[in-house]
Amino acid sequence: SKLGKLDTARDILVRFAWKDVVSWTTMIAGYTQYNFNDKALTTFRQMLDLGIRSDEVGLTNAISACAGLQSLKEGQQIHAQSCVSGFSSDLPLQNSLVTLYSRCGEIEEAYLAFEQTEAGDNIAWNALISGFQQSGNNEEALRVFARMNREGIDSNNFTFGSAVKAASETANMKQGKQVHAVITKTGYDSETEVCNSLISMYAKCG
Repeated sequence: SKLGKLDTARDILVRFAWKDVVSWTTMIAGYTQYNFNDKALTTFRQMLDLGIRSDEVGLTNAISACAGLQSLKEGQQIHAQSCVSGFSSDLPLQNSLVTLYSRCGEIEEAYLAFEQTEAGDNIAWNALISGFQQSGNNEEALRVFARMNREGIDSNNFTFGSAVKAASETANMKQGKQVHAVITKTGYDSETEVCNSLISMYAKCG
């Protein structure tokens, strides 16, 4: 299994106190990719315990793991570490911070991280919308979605899926129809995943 192979590789790194940062960050990224977030953070800590300074890839994936676990305190600590290490302006790292703070319901911090990203990068927009939606801040998610459209940022399946879920959770038919109108205008209403989300929304909103 993927987990078994990753664990075996990590055990080798620990046993031989391997000092190559790339090997460690590759392991951390592997755990994060498959949502083994606890394992990712354990590996990140083991790397630091060996006196290895993380690069931006390791920091980004560790923050993503914290986001997956909604572990705000540790995420904030790693954020601080990224600032000290000089990686705070790295775009993938900033996107992971947007996800962390929005998923943890830290609206102000999420926006602060978001404003550090490139305005035209829909990854950050999607992270903000999805994060707010997943943390139950559905009205905030819909506000970001509306702003995204006003600013002409291209949406995709992921954007619309999060926006429809947010509208569904608010049970606000007016907002739901506004989201649906944007979906129709951009031609995504024929996408199966988006269509299923819309059906679910209308069923819930009645």
